[in-house]
Amino acid sequence: ADFDFKKKIGVHIENLVRERIKTQIEEFSVEVYEKQGGQDMVVKLGDKIVYFIEVKSRWDNRNSITMSNNQIKKAAKNKEKYSLCCVEMSDYNPADGNRHLVNDITQILSRIKFVTNIGQRIEPLISNAISAEINEDEVKLTDEYRAIVPQAVVKTGLELDKFVNYLIEMLGLKK
Repeated sequence: ADFDFKKKIGVHIENLVRERIKTQIEEFSVEVYEKQGGQDMVVKLGDKIVYFIEVKSRWDNRNSITMSNNQIKKAAKNKEKYSLCCVEMSDYNPADGNRHLVNDITQILSRIKFVTNIGQRIEPLISNAISAEINEDEVKLTDEYRAIVPQAVVKTGLELDKFVNYLIEMLGLKK
């Protein structure tokens, strides 16, 4: 269900980008990765990865969104081309009662926010940890540390339509 959820978001982003640029760009794609590498989706132009997206959903309003060590590092190392996609599901109650199965992405569009500057926010926190990885004689953090992303940060994120415009502009595609 989690993979299908992310795939629906990725397909929707890809379709919106294609619709907005009004031309079929064969080399453009959004792929959902099953293998964890610090992101859930990659945006590609041809064979080149040009953007990373990590998708997190929050199902309990008592908890904040957290990012793993791998996600933190990927965001910091790719801070200009990495976004955290946050989906607020804690108060989602569909008519059919199955809140964990979203068949139609349009039902939750208003719940999706993209924090496009998450890498810039994280990088100062872990810059020493990243540089210590290079030197084996340095004290290092274990891979168990996580980042907590408070709702105040999530609320500053872009709505899906605005994120698509941001992505188009960032990639230098024409609308």
